[in-house]
Amino acid sequence: MLKYRPLLILVLLFFSLSTVSAQSAPRIIEFNSDLTTITPDQAESGTTEVTLHWRTQNVQPGEQIRIEVLVLDEWHEAVPGATFPADGTLTHAAPHTLSFAPPLFRLAIYDADGHLTDAKSLVIPYQVGDYEPQIVRFTSAVDAVRQSALQAGRVNVPVTWEVVNRPPDSNLVFEQVLDGSVTNIEAPRPFAWVRSHGDGSIYPALTSGDTIRLRLRLVDLADSTVYASQELTLPILRDVVTRPVATTAPPPSGPQVLSFQATPSSAFVGDPITLIWETRGAASVKIETWGWVGLTPPRTGLQSELYDLPPTGTQTIFMAGNLTAAYLIVDASRPGHEAPNVTLQLIPVDYRPDVRHYIISQGVGCPGDTVTLSWGIDTGFPVSIRSEVVVRTDNSIGVVENSPLNQRFDGLSAEGTLSVTVPTGEPGLASVVYNLFVERNGVASLLGQQRIEIGAECSPG
Repeated sequence: MLKYRPLLILVLLFFSLSTVSAQSAPRIIEFNSDLTTITPDQAESGTTEVTLHWRTQNVQPGEQIRIEVLVLDEWHEAVPGATFPADGTLTHAAPHTLSFAPPLFRLAIYDADGHLTDAKSLVIPYQVGDYEPQIVRFTSAVDAVRQSALQAGRVNVPVTWEVVNRPPDSNLVFEQVLDGSVTNIEAPRPFAWVRSHGDGSIYPALTSGDTIRLRLRLVDLADSTVYASQELTLPILRDVVTRPVATTAPPPSGPQVLSFQATPSSAFVGDPITLIWETRGAASVKIETWGWVGLTPPRTGLQSELYDLPPTGTQTIFMAGNLTAAYLIVDASRPGHEAPNVTLQLIPVDYRPDVRHYIISQGVGCPGDTVTLSWGIDTGFPVSIRSEVVVRTDNSIGVVENSPLNQRFDGLSAEGTLSVTVPTGEPGLASVVYNLFVERNGVASLLGQQRIEIGAECSPG
């Protein structure tokens, strides 16, 4: 038996070291709240407070504890820029997810490099019980629509709505009731959920009758049960048709829109779009950009108004996630001008593809090291990676935009790996940033970034 004791000691030592290592890792012991349930109305109000409690273990100096909330399928800091103690409490408004999910918090521990080391989610479930939903308002700011505008497909009817006692897993549907059929008249949007109160625009079509019937319904997502319904009827102002007279028509009077275009004709969210227009006889031009029905301000209704633009010119805007149309209106600021010439330019939205992963093999290194980048993106368009060197001087640190050491790798596939060498020969090199882009319509859209920091022990250059 004595000859086995050294082996036994080594085994015990190994397990002891493993236990110490496991115990030293930061971890979350407890994360709970004083609020057990919530109604959808309370969540949307943003005024229902919840007190969070947490306990953690082995959190070291330099590591950070953050409280995060889920909004539009992404985690955001509940208190931007704030970090919290290892054990503590926080009173915060229960956040609406802007989706059908109930409020969701996350307690997260990040290491000194910003990597997530442990996390625990906390759901505030929706209250189970009988709801008595009601549509208390469904109105429009206009009292009629013109036949010619309906025929041209240029009618957007501004509406305001309010629903109370909304059950979980229900949604609002905006429709037009036609002769024997019903059609959806909502503008496209990336998220299905529509808030319970708000304002926006819907887009009816011309009918054979003298009115258009607009309908708002609150329906169950699972079985299409209609909880509440309300209609709004607007008269159609028919255009007067006169018999043409064989005379020479006088030249058009008043301002005219000769052209109004957007280039590119579609774009990713955040990308630049250039609006180009030409008018005749106009003193000035106004441009309005509009979004879809249903998201919270400023994501619904009128997005921006650009006044006093030249009669012929260009204007660059940036693609909002809910942008669907731009209107050009001539002489809109002229006093007494009640019927401005309006031209509509529809702008399709191509949403940024999902980035499944974008990883760098090491976060700290030296010039001359080889690092590997790997990525996976849901897109059919080419991908590129472009590097930028970041240099530290006596008084500042910043990107060197035109450095000959910046690299560019084009024509990459949607999923792959790339080995790159950290550049040498740049005095004061602090880090290298690797930007991941997707290329579409000649525009590069940034999808993600990775960075390698230059270690303090590295030799210069």
